[in-house]
Amino acid sequence: NVSIPVTIEYYCLPGNKKLKPFAGSGIVDNIYQEKQNLRILTDGSAKEVNTVKTRTTYASMIITQGFTYDLSPKIQVKECIHVVPHACCKATGIGFEAGIGFRL
Repeated sequence: NVSIPVTIEYYCLPGNKKLKPFAGSGIVDNIYQEKQNLRILTDGSAKEVNTVKTRTTYASMIITQGFTYDLSPKIQVKECIHVVPHACCKATGIGFEAGIGFRL
């Protein structure tokens, strides 16, 4: 499964601080693969055939909050928690993300 988020983030503290909390919102496009295993019986023996179907299901709104911490002027660590309300299935997903970023 792949989710591609595009968000606008608002940083609450001035840019010269090492620890910067933020809040944001945007949209996320969700792409996932379905894998189906089909078993075909021929001559009393089983042969397994895998079929993979890829499809894009929906785009949703995303609400996010988190912080970044500058390790150096070019490298930062980022943590965020995002909430994705799924319009198609009337459910809400909550995700956690952490990573290392590089600033140009």
